[in-house]
This record gives sequence, C-alpha cells and structure tokens, in this order.
Amino acid sequence: MSEPIVFLILAHTDPRQLLRLCHALGVRDKILVHIDLKTSSTEFEGLSWPGNVEFIPDRWPVSWGDFSMVEATLALMERALALPIVPLRLVLLSGACYPIKPIEALRLHFRARGGRSDICYVNMFHSPEHLMGHISRVHFKRPFFQASRGSATDLIDRAIRKIGLLLLRFWDRDYSRRFPELTPYFGSQWWAITPKCARMIQEFVAARPDVTSFYRNTFAPDEHFFHTIIGNSSLRDFTEGVRPYTGRGTYKLSNLHLIDKSLKKVYTLEDLESILSSTKFFVRKVTSGASAGLLDYLDNDVHQGRCMFN
Repeated sequence: MSEPIVFLILAHTDPRQLLRLCHALGVRDKILVHIDLKTSSTEFEGLSWPGNVEFIPDRWPVSWGDFSMVEATLALMERALALPIVPLRLVLLSGACYPIKPIEALRLHFRARGGRSDICYVNMFHSPEHLMGHISRVHFKRPFFQASRGSATDLIDRAIRKIGLLLLRFWDRDYSRRFPELTPYFGSQWWAITPKCARMIQEFVAARPDVTSFYRNTFAPDEHFFHTIIGNSSLRDFTEGVRPYTGRGTYKLSNLHLIDKSLKKVYTLEDLESILSSTKFFVRKVTSGASAGLLDYLDNDVHQGRCMFN
C-alpha cells in the first residue's frame, strides 16, 4: 500500500452512520475509531465492519467542550503513529462526517497542493475574545459524577458545575503571564496533519504537563490546544498560516470540511447543490436518518455504488 491515509474517527452514536462512513472511506487506507466510553460498545457489534477498521481499546468518556475530546484524539494519534506504515496524512473526522469527493482526489490533493506534500491542514487565528472567554476563564465541562442524562445525580452535577462557573466567572487565570512563550491560536477541530507534526505534538504533551494541566479547564480545547502547539512550533511554516479572525460568519473556519456556520445543521438531500459545488472533501453533519437520501446519492455518484445501504 503506497501513501496510505490514516483516518481518525471520534464517534459516540449512530453506529449505522459510522459503518456507512467507513465503507465510503474505502479499504485502501487505515481507519481508527474511538468510541465514547459512555456509549456501550455492544451498539457497534454485529455489524459488517471493513477489515481496515480498528476500534482502539483506549477509550475516554467524552464531554462536549471538555478536554476529554483532546484526550480521545491523542489516543487515536498514538495508535496511528504505532502502525507499521508511514501515513500521507492523519485526518481527523467525526462519526457524523461523510466524504463528498473520491478519497483518491483527497490523496492527490495531499500530494500536489502547491507542489508541496508536507502541508498540515490546520487553520489558525488569534483572537483576544477567545483568549479570555475560552482559555483564561475557568470552565467545568467534564462531569464530576458520571450519571445518565436527566437523572438526579446528573442534575446535581450540572448545578454544581454551573455554580462553580458563576463563582469563578471573573477569575482571569492570566494565560499570558503563565505562558509568555506561547501565543494561543484557534481554529477548526477537524484537521489533517503529517506524521511529523503528530510526533511533535506527542513530544510537546510529554514535555509540558503544565500546559496540558492548564488546558483541562478551558472551553472547547479541541479548537485551540493542537492549534497552539503547532502555531508555536517550527511546523507553523508548513500550515496555511495565521489569519485574522473577523467573526464566525465571515471567517473560513474549516479546513477540508463543509460545515454550516451554525455548527448544528444536519445536511440532507435538499443541500445537494451546495455540496456538489463545494471545493471541500467532507461534509459535516449527517445522520443515518435525515441524511439517508443525500448519502444514497453520494454513494452512487461519488463512491461508485460500493456502499449503498437499504
């Protein structure tokens, strides 16, 4: 296998959609999947997973906006770097993503982009608004007590975290004083990086536990932890660079993904025209239910009918 891509997938629900995604990605490349520890693995058993799919055993209970998202990504990255292959790229996806162009077109894009095959697709911007609201201000997104949603324990846990946030809402942890050598950068969670970049991130995490500890109580660290590490390294020159932030509605927040600026929209067959005219390689978000018609079309037209599901 020459120049394989390793797809890193963060999944927590909708096993039928995940299965369909894996089939659409094809069998030439390696697919590593992290299943949220809060989700029973039995939901994903008994399905016909392609032979190139591997569910990593190191699982984390992932909470939205919490550092656990970073921990799950690092676990996928560690397994990817331990594979007996040299990947062309490590591409981070969610279980709710779907390719809208052939994977071979993505491979060609990685090889030929501007004559350079070493570009990392990580968009980065610097914003004082994000520095205070996301990093310097303390956040408690990880539950203190694991409990089923809506249970008495869950409601108490949410109340405790909300009270803690209100009590500490004016506390500035002074990121700039703690880490004067690090400029914080922000960008899309979904990126594609080289193995060299992934190893550099691993080395940074191992060498700077103080930074990792600080980021555990930031908001949505998956949108700035990796970006800050890369942006403050020599590999920044191998990205698309830092751009000014002018607001979510006007700034190019995605790398390889077509993502609605609301971040909540589920794409359906009604969005086919905008999807087909996009220069992106993936769409997010889709589901096995609402997006079925769209995925049927993409499977037939883009993926040559090899992953049609009835």
